[in-house]
Amino acid sequence: MKVKQSIGKTTALTRRTSSLQCFHRQAEFVELQKAFGVDVLPLLGPDAIPLLSCLKSANTIRKSRVGDMGLADTVRNDFGPFDHYVNIRVTFNNRVVVNGCDLRPSAISNHPKVEVGGDDLRVLYTLVMVDLDAPSPSNPTLREYLHWLVTDIPSTTNTNFGRELVCYESPRPVAGIHRIVFALFRQMRRGTASGPERRENFNTRSFAELHNLGLPVGAAYFNCQREAGTGGRRFFA
Repeated sequence: MKVKQSIGKTTALTRRTSSLQCFHRQAEFVELQKAFGVDVLPLLGPDAIPLLSCLKSANTIRKSRVGDMGLADTVRNDFGPFDHYVNIRVTFNNRVVVNGCDLRPSAISNHPKVEVGGDDLRVLYTLVMVDLDAPSPSNPTLREYLHWLVTDIPSTTNTNFGRELVCYESPRPVAGIHRIVFALFRQMRRGTASGPERRENFNTRSFAELHNLGLPVGAAYFNCQREAGTGGRRFFA
């Protein structure tokens, strides 16, 4: 009896191992076929559906991690030390911005909704949206270009509940790939910030120092280039 149970366990383990090996072979096959632009679903059959779902999830996680690392580098290099402890969620027409993603100018023509995390409505924040590469990454003479400035945003709410100091101007890059950054700052009290005289050559770090906003506590960013831009980047539709 014990021998039969042992044989049964060994058989089950062998089947699971075989299935796992087959899964990995199919995964490698899918990645190879994707590289050549071939539709592999008809070739693999119905078993490929969960496989492709796993691959899609893994690819999303990988892109998110890469984007988060790029965000940290961007914020530290341009805004100083970054103390990221407040989550922000940026959406354009219900499309969530993932750090490092590419968005068309036509997809960001209307101002986004930016949701601010936290748990205390009495805490207020200021949100800055700037282009770090205006007018072009190779010659950013207008850096930083201010696209949006909202202050007095209560924690746990969104930008609709804040006070707009500089109205939204949608990014319209003419050359190269531009990094568009959102930086969130915690205010000491209501009404501490005021709008600048112009959008060009805005300096987020100086603005924060002037209004006692401290270091950024939350951030997000995406990439944008003109609709007919080249360079091998794929836009989200």
